[in-house]
Formats: sequence, structure tokens, C-alpha cells
Amino acid sequence: MYKLDEKLFDRDFSKPLDNIEQIRSLLKFEKEGEFYFIEVLRRHKDGHPGCNGNNFNRTMSSFCIYNFEEFDNIIPTIKLMCETFNCRAYIRLNRRSDDNTALRMMAQITAKYADKNKIRKIPAQLHSAIGHRSSIADTNENTRLVDVDWKKDENGKPIIDLEYLKKMMNDIENLNISNKNDKSIGNRIVTVIPSKSGCHIITRGFREQQFRELGYEEIVQPDNPTILYMF
Repeated sequence: MYKLDEKLFDRDFSKPLDNIEQIRSLLKFEKEGEFYFIEVLRRHKDGHPGCNGNNFNRTMSSFCIYNFEEFDNIIPTIKLMCETFNCRAYIRLNRRSDDNTALRMMAQITAKYADKNKIRKIPAQLHSAIGHRSSIADTNENTRLVDVDWKKDENGKPIIDLEYLKKMMNDIENLNISNKNDKSIGNRIVTVIPSKSGCHIITRGFREQQFRELGYEEIVQPDNPTILYMF
């Protein structure tokens, strides 16, 4: 069972949020043609007016990472971009597949080509295809993300409630997917990654309805990116 490292939340909120080493430890490069997808994004809330909508419209740059060498080599560039342009770097922890991405991209291009008014949107299809769930590599290790936001005090400072977080994590661990022989029970949470306003619980699958029945309102995303680095 995953044990929460409380030191993750003992940080200065005025300094960059750096999850690089923690995330690096989660990466696996086992099969040729599988990769991780990193995006450096501008956000309206970070002082970039008009940067709303889909990620393609907000993207400063994106990277497909096939091995640790590529990951390590691109990190200085990512950090420089975030610090220079006040951006955030995100990574999708569900690996992508070259083959699945190519199939998705061809389907999207065909659909756009059939609509002459949307032909100009074809250059965005690779980015869109990589981000689509159908491009995820065929593996049983895929995860989802539970987005936890801390409440704030009267001065806008986050109130870090680790007891609430631990209770939620324990409840997630003990949710039953289908039957009493569910092997993921007690071994469901992969890690907890700090975010700007809270944290992301990275977990294997569970029934969201059971989660809601326990009274939790946190957003559960089946394939959402988590923060790699932000200035």
C-alpha cells in the first residue's frame, strides 16, 4: 500500500513547483514505440489572456519522450520555457503508442478533410490524437487522476489538510471494482503529486459511483496530465 510522504507538502509556495524527480521515478520505457507526452502550456490564470479552450491553442511546445535520455535532455529546456514565459509543464502518465496514435490521427484527418471548412485545422490533429485516450498504449497499468484542491484561508493561503487526504486515499484503496477478489484493493494508489492548489492522486481504476457515494466531490479524470514543473 502506498504511504503518503508528508514532506511533499512542506514547501514554499512562492518558489517553483518541481515534481521532476518524483515523476521520473514513475516512468517506464519497456516497449519500442511507446512514449510519454509532455506539454508546456500557457494558461489564462497565469497571465496569458485568450489562452483558453483546448490544449493546442495554449501550447508553447510539446514533446514525445521515448527514453530516459530524452527526458533528461529536455528538462533544462522545459524549465527555461516555464521560467521565461510563466508557463506550466504537464505530463500524461499513461504511455502513448505510436501505432494507436497514428490510427487516431488518420481518422481525425479523414474527418476534417471531409469538411472543407475545417481543412485549416488539420495541423492540429497530431497533437489532438496524442492527447486522445484511444492513443494510450495497450497495457493494464493505465492510471487516472483525482484532483484535490485545498481550501484557502482569508488571505488566500492554502490550508493543507493531510488528514482529509489520508482518509480519501484509504477510501480509494478499499473501493471494490467488481468483487471481493479484486486484486487492486489495497494496491490502487500509485503516488500523490503536488499541484499549485492541492495535489493529484494518481491511482489505478475504480468505480467512480462508489467514490461519490462516500461523499467526495473531487474531479476524477481518466487520462489527465499532471504537473511536471511550474515557475
